[in-house]
Amino acid sequence: MTEFENYSLVLGSLTLLVLWVQLFLIYRAYKADHERRKKQSTIEYLNEIRKLYRPVELKLIEKFGDKVINILISTNVQLIEATPHFVGQSQLPHVAGEA
Repeated sequence: MTEFENYSLVLGSLTLLVLWVQLFLIYRAYKADHERRKKQSTIEYLNEIRKLYRPVELKLIEKFGDKVINILISTNVQLIEATPHFVGQSQLPHVAGEA
């Protein structure tokens, strides 16, 4: 191999290495941005549907108290199954990430 070919191989290898590092950094930035947007979207969506479930929650707290509601939710399966009726069945899959 000539000296020119050696320099060409070294330069090509360095270029390939720089390209690989750039692609890796782009991938990391894209993934971080995607996660940030996903979390922001969830927060915005939950703030929107809060208008629907907050009045019901306040009525339950007023009637039963906060601690009683927490106990009921953790122990009463029927109340958990009825929860979609408070928010609207079509909206719960969005919160769970199924849609």
